[in-house]
Amino acid sequence: MKGYLVFVVTLALVSVSSAYGQDRNLRIVVPQEPPELEICSMGSSAPARVLFGNVGEGLTQRDPVSGAVLPLLALEWKQTSPTSWVFKLREGVTFHDGSPFNAETAVTSFVRTFKKELSCASATQAFGSLGVSAKALGPYEIELTTTQPDPILPLRISFVGMTGPKTDPNSRTNQPVGTGPYQVTKWQRGTDLVLQPFKNYWGKSGAADRVTYIFRSEDLVRAEMIGTGEADIAVGLPAEFAKMKYAVSYPVPETTGLRFHMQSPPFNDRRVREAVVYALDREGLIAAIWNGVGKSAGQPITEDVLGFNPDIKPAPYDPKRAKQLIAEAKAAGVAVNTPSKIFTRLDVLDNADLLAQAIAQQLNDIGMNVSVEVMEAAPWIDLLRIHPKDRPGFLLEPHNNLLGDASWTANSKYHSKAGRSQNRGETAAVADAMIEKAGAATGEERRRLYRELMTYLSQEVMTDAFIAYTNAVLLVGPKVSYTPNTMSNDIVRVSEVTFRK
Repeated sequence: MKGYLVFVVTLALVSVSSAYGQDRNLRIVVPQEPPELEICSMGSSAPARVLFGNVGEGLTQRDPVSGAVLPLLALEWKQTSPTSWVFKLREGVTFHDGSPFNAETAVTSFVRTFKKELSCASATQAFGSLGVSAKALGPYEIELTTTQPDPILPLRISFVGMTGPKTDPNSRTNQPVGTGPYQVTKWQRGTDLVLQPFKNYWGKSGAADRVTYIFRSEDLVRAEMIGTGEADIAVGLPAEFAKMKYAVSYPVPETTGLRFHMQSPPFNDRRVREAVVYALDREGLIAAIWNGVGKSAGQPITEDVLGFNPDIKPAPYDPKRAKQLIAEAKAAGVAVNTPSKIFTRLDVLDNADLLAQAIAQQLNDIGMNVSVEVMEAAPWIDLLRIHPKDRPGFLLEPHNNLLGDASWTANSKYHSKAGRSQNRGETAAVADAMIEKAGAATGEERRRLYRELMTYLSQEVMTDAFIAYTNAVLLVGPKVSYTPNTMSNDIVRVSEVTFRK
């Protein structure tokens, strides 16, 4: 790619002895320390890696291979009206503090998750503007009622973890009490976090006697820890690590793109947004940043997500057309050279700083005035949720659709009532109506309506400039066995890890 940084990372891993005896201590090195250990935030990557399926459990679970919804803390369910579902709960389950799991405690968990003051990621990500109320019908039977018809509610609630009834209902916590096979026993901030088996777990526990999550943001450091035997699994590695010893590359439902700040000039002008879309050399960026492992993206979801529109093709790299659009906007009085920034963070995207610098150069080449700001997690998340008008620009953002259904993306990113939405005004009203209509549909009608929504967002409004669909890489050391699935970049269920003899 002309004019951009191309790099090669050469790594040498130290061999590790295969004699492990009875060591059942599992060490997982991750790029991000969770900002909190709140079970109602299991929809966010960093907390999910530790909590999802390990500490916290939902009523249902999604099979990442088949997409089927399977029983977990609920044994069966049925839809009793367009907006109501009844779930029969599993008996004999206890929380980590000894409290019984039953209909009453399940209702308490749902009420807490959907409390607006808590802003739980499991609610905002999986449900968007959809409201849910819960009512006990018996000791082990609950009814969930939604504010709008939702034919995939059993799938959606797989992200709502049950929380012990003694948990403060009005504030977030770092002392999670769930029903899962492991419980948090130590958290040394900045260093590591330890899980140990819950002796009274209702199901089959994992093989590990102790699970230690080690926080290391540097990709090379995480990889070397596998070679030296300091860790057993390393997650969140960039594509250039895919040919290393112990590496496994696997597809994930993730799209990387630039999210426009659509309320501020010059991005409140569609011509400028379209110019950015044409200015991106996607193939060149994939070659330079992801070592050629990836596909150009033209919409916010991947092809394995229901609602993906195969008729939407990524925009061609056309800097001439981009410059023409910028000139047209400038002639119409748009301040196209307004200083703006690409806001990014290193801990959620491979080589995010290099990618942002390359994009900024491409945008400046068409007559814009773009710089890069690399941020810590907390202020970046604030921009994601608020994006104040005095900080115009883009969020460089990877987006994972762990639900396998376009509603996850539509509800959390594009409905105007969603905390993360940047879509406002007339286009928001249209998008909201399309999102709500598609969300209530089933079967092929649901697929068709979400495909229409993808066309509207990606080609008519141009809410984002999408860049790439990429694979994820993790390293599995010789001490353990683990087969990743499409969710493994965000969720590693410890019970699925086994030890080699």
